[in-house]
Order: sequence, then C-alpha cells, then structure tokens
Amino acid sequence: CGALRCNEFTVRDTFQQDNDLCVSDISFVYDSSVKSDMLRVVLKTSKTDPYREGVILNLYATNEKICPVTSMKAYLGIRFFSSMGALFVMPGGKPLTRREFVNLLQSALDRAGLNGKHYNGHSLRKGFATSASAANVPDHVISALGRWSSSCYKMYINTPRQVVADSMRAISNPDVINRF
Repeated sequence: CGALRCNEFTVRDTFQQDNDLCVSDISFVYDSSVKSDMLRVVLKTSKTDPYREGVILNLYATNEKICPVTSMKAYLGIRFFSSMGALFVMPGGKPLTRREFVNLLQSALDRAGLNGKHYNGHSLRKGFATSASAANVPDHVISALGRWSSSCYKMYINTPRQVVADSMRAISNPDVINRF
C-alpha cells in the first residue's frame, strides 16, 4: 500500500538502526480530518530523499481485505521478537534481507502456480502502479503515492491486452481515419 522500494523495508546484509526500517518507525494514529485510522511509517532514508531528511508515509485504513493498518497490526501481533530492531524479521529474529525477501516472494508465487522467476523486488512497485492505474487513480496521485520524482512510473504500468486490442480497433476505424 505504501509503494515501498524493496530496500526501504529490507536490510542490506546487516541491520543498521540509523538507516533501516525499525519497529519504532511505525505508529498508529487517527486522522480526524478524514475520520480514518492510519499507519504512519517513517523512512529514514529513501532514493527520493537525497538530503536524508526522512519521509513520512501515511497509509490509511481501507476497511477492505487488503488494509495496511489491519495487516501491520496483525504482523506486529505475531512478531515474537523484541519490539526493537528491524521491522521485518525472519523466524529466529534475523533481519529480512532483500535477497531473502525475493526468494520468499518467488517461492510463494511458485506455490500459487505462477512462475516466480518472472518477479523480483521491484515487481511490487510495478504492481502498485498497475493496480492504481486500473483503479483509475489520477496520474499525479500515483506519482505522489509512489514517491516518483518523474513520470517514469508510467513505464511500470501493464496495459491489459484487451485495452491494446480495443485501442487498435478504434484507431483503425475508418471514421477516425477520415477525420484527418
């Protein structure tokens, strides 16, 4: 829901409190202006934050099956380890690395009948952009939610084949061609 880059929620090789996402960077608040519960995530470092001022993401409750507030509360409820340290950990408490995350993602996709090798850590952002576009979220909002500093996110959006086929038919319609 936050369109996080893989390196924003995983650790490189070893956990670094000053850079990596920690349990303490997560809070739950109520936003009275929109009357909604919210998950606040503080990213200490981000690709689009070159001065390391930090980025605050406000992820609102959706009251749907996919809800960042409900999901994070459930995760924290089963997270057995210290309330300190890296937010996402492996069984045993070892911080989740990008490599481990990608391996787990691919394995889960394989078990679901998809070819996991076609997916990587960046696939989640691509999926976010595609889902947002399919939900008719305006371009400027997709850009803001994903913290894209350019329009490059448009390259991530998978256009359904039916949309391409319908567009080709519309373009080749004689009534359209004869207008010019």
